[in-house]
Parts: sequence; structure tokens; C-alpha cells
Amino acid sequence: LQDVVYLQLNGLELAMLPPEIGTLKNLKTIDLARNRLTTLPATFWNLTQLEVLYLNGNRLTQVPPEAANLKQLKHLYLNANPLHQMSKTDWDFLKAFKNLESLHLYGCK
Repeated sequence: LQDVVYLQLNGLELAMLPPEIGTLKNLKTIDLARNRLTTLPATFWNLTQLEVLYLNGNRLTQVPPEAANLKQLKHLYLNANPLHQMSKTDWDFLKAFKNLESLHLYGCK
């Protein structure tokens, strides 16, 4: 599975991901939309080649500082997550995304 570049796991009602997800080093796009994720495993942030991340429609209340490891990220979809509790400090991870072209927050409070 080391050569996988696109992984679609949307709409599966996943409540968690296995830590082994972080071994997919060549992953460019992962679609985790419409699940029940409240957090991601620490190893997830090892996916440094990731360019597109779909997390819309989950139960995330914050994006951890480790998200800054995703320096190649171009498109981040966080729509319809309860991110209303995030402070300005919580958003500091955005400064690390030099390649970010789009940030989707529709439906977040």
C-alpha cells in the first residue's frame, strides 16, 4: 500500500482511524468526509505529501497544531464540523500552509 496516492473513505461512519494510516507516505489525497471522526491519530500528521484533505461532515472541534506538518496541503475541507470552539491560537496552524489554495469552512459555527 506504500504506493497509494488517493484514498477514499467517505461516508463509512468511521469513529477512528488506525495508526497505520500514517505509513501511506505517498498519499496525495484522502477523503474522510461524512464520518464520525472527532480526532485523528498522531501518525496521520506524518502524511507530509498530502495535497488534498477532505474532513467535511465529521465531528472535529479543533485542528491540532500537528496539522502544520502537512506543508504540501493545497485544499483543506472542514465544512460542517463543530469548529466553533476554536480560538485564534488554534488557527495558527494556517501559517504553515504556504501552498494552501483553498480552505472550506461552510457550515461551521
